[in-house]
Amino acid sequence: MTSRRRERSLMEWNGAGGFLRDWHIAGFFEGDLPVNPHAYLFQEKRSAAWERDHLATWGGCGDICGIPRRRPEGIAAAWDLIPLEYRPIMSLRDAAEEFPEWEARMKGLDPDKWSMLYYALAVVYSPCALDAELLFSGWDGCRLWVNGRFVFEEHSYHHVILDMERIPISLRRGLNTFLFQLDRDGAAARLACPSAPGAEKRLRSVAFSPTPVRRAVSTFAQMRRYAASIGVKMPFAGRGKAALERWQREFRKHFLECLGPAPTCPARPRRPRPVEIVRRAGYVRRKYWMEGEAGGFVPCYVLIPDRDRYNGRVLVIAHGHESHFDRVSGADVDREASARAFHNYGERLAERGFLTAVMCERGFGERLDPFRGDDSCNVAHRRAEAMGMTLPRLHIADLHRLYDLVVSLPGVDRRRVGITGLSGGGTLSYLAGAFDGRFRAVAPFCGICRYSDYAMGFNGCGLQVVPGLYPTGDVGEVLSLIVPRPLMIAQGRLDSTFDTITARSVFADARRAYEAAGAADRIELCIYERPHQYDVDAAERFFLKWL
Repeated sequence: MTSRRRERSLMEWNGAGGFLRDWHIAGFFEGDLPVNPHAYLFQEKRSAAWERDHLATWGGCGDICGIPRRRPEGIAAAWDLIPLEYRPIMSLRDAAEEFPEWEARMKGLDPDKWSMLYYALAVVYSPCALDAELLFSGWDGCRLWVNGRFVFEEHSYHHVILDMERIPISLRRGLNTFLFQLDRDGAAARLACPSAPGAEKRLRSVAFSPTPVRRAVSTFAQMRRYAASIGVKMPFAGRGKAALERWQREFRKHFLECLGPAPTCPARPRRPRPVEIVRRAGYVRRKYWMEGEAGGFVPCYVLIPDRDRYNGRVLVIAHGHESHFDRVSGADVDREASARAFHNYGERLAERGFLTAVMCERGFGERLDPFRGDDSCNVAHRRAEAMGMTLPRLHIADLHRLYDLVVSLPGVDRRRVGITGLSGGGTLSYLAGAFDGRFRAVAPFCGICRYSDYAMGFNGCGLQVVPGLYPTGDVGEVLSLIVPRPLMIAQGRLDSTFDTITARSVFADARRAYEAAGAADRIELCIYERPHQYDVDAAERFFLKWL
């Protein structure tokens, strides 16, 4: 290999540093792994090829202590470079989108349905010997060699989870190598130095292979580059309660303008129509049809605890893509499967004494019309925009109908109504919480993402993205509109859809506003040991404290 060695700093992203950013790829090799269409999260993967040393031509994985200098016969592609610029996850699919060279190399290969193997090598220069930690994850796990020493193996079904694994390592002065064996789309890793905070800033990412030429004519790659060039224009940067209130008034105007108008509804809507009553142990589940615009109806479930169990608190729940309103309420047919998957959190909260209510959102469950094509959430968003509205605002209008229903019930105190949800429902919960003050405490679970990620195509759907919000403001600014009402940002550590790094970063943005209001005790960050799932224990603790 004749290309000149190049060095640059490790990547910083959303307030975290030390990310490995120059990945040299060798492969691809037969993985000998049958497709498992029914695999469950963290189910172990097995294949004879996974245990084989495919780098024996170079002397074996244990001898990869630098960039191999020769390309052996029989290997079509070896140690070609994927440089990272926009996010810290090395992804073959992202590389194919950004670089024509990688598009050609990936032709005929599908990282989502893969039985192939490959190796990803990152090289880091350290100016001195240093004790450090490596935080990392591969898609479907990985095997890992550090400076030629085999240090880790985990092979199960899961996407890349930032900071999933953590091992102590010793960096030597000079070049250090990190060799990952992978069989799906990518990996992420970063170095931290707990014993010498900030030392990772002196480390350098080293690239030996030629840098691929970026796509000159494109749509998504060009939009990604532009998104990386802009930032928030109206952050809260003041001090004190008065400065915060002035900023809130100005930013709320922008927020409401971006959400758009509500649909025109009957001046005197009919009372919600009860359609089903089911008695369960500890609560009664009532199903209603609420009248919406244009003569349509919004199905919902209200779970009313028994009198001796009711704690006086009400939770309006917004569901997301991960689970529909019947599963959240425990009304689906397969109740046991629902419980095992942690989907029936509305039912479980009712069993603990909360009156809970969840509606069927547009594009899901009973409101999913038969059609072919894109994600129904994105289709509904486009159709709303064609009428001058947005899907998040339509969802908020439905949440307000649900609020009006629950506060009309006997024994309900409108001062003790909170809102919560998971995933897209977590996003809707903070959007509705920021809209006005009717929800007295707000707790989004696994739903915090920055608009730069939405813009770059790394996350998001029609119910989560408010058009025009960014770059005037971002999620941290929206959360700052909730001040001084209590807010909990809850994030599963093992979630591959949303991540703890972003949650911590956005939490820091919102915390500045709470501190200015003298309400720092009313915002908290809850990191819990679960994947993309709701934590009933955390929700119970938070809402018992603040409602």
